[in-house]
Amino acid sequence: VYCLSQELIEQSYCRYSEKSFDFLEELVSIEMKPCHADRLRIENYEFYCSSIASFQVSMPNLAKYFEVASKRKEVAKQRYIKDLLQWCAFSKAFVFLSKLEKLREDIPPGDISFQYGFTPKDLLTAVSSIPKDLDSVRNQAMAIRNRIQKHFRNDQILFKQVLKEVFREIQGNFQSLASNINECYQMLDTTLPWDQIVLTLKQVTL
Repeated sequence: VYCLSQELIEQSYCRYSEKSFDFLEELVSIEMKPCHADRLRIENYEFYCSSIASFQVSMPNLAKYFEVASKRKEVAKQRYIKDLLQWCAFSKAFVFLSKLEKLREDIPPGDISFQYGFTPKDLLTAVSSIPKDLDSVRNQAMAIRNRIQKHFRNDQILFKQVLKEVFREIQGNFQSLASNINECYQMLDTTLPWDQIVLTLKQVTL
């Protein structure tokens, strides 16, 4: 009787999971902005995973849905972060960084500054959106934080989680940008306080 009851409970959870996933994807499909669609995915799949975390350990069929929800949440989160980086004031510099890293796969550092679209002038144009004074950097970083907080205002734990992941990506981009400039544009001084910028970004996540 216990085994039969366990099986029926698991079947019910699985049916509930499948219908919930279908309804959620149908709901997000009508969202006009991709960032809001992914925000809904992150919130709902996170809630689902936290709700059944203790049950799926002993229910192998339910565990499959847990895995699906976890993967969909992570994919949505990565899309959300990418969208936010494209929206933020630093996007021009980050786009340049992405192209530069791809170019470096085939071209040595000393030859980068001679490539079309990667001259010192192109670099300075790309990083011109990054302020030289830290107060302006902080203001731009706070705009990112406020946007995330607005999107996840109903869940402070999830807000903090997404906030840290977004700024970890931003900090990593700044560190990578500084390193690439140092290697590929050794004679060029951008006069940007890279270390202080990264420190300012960390403070915004506290």
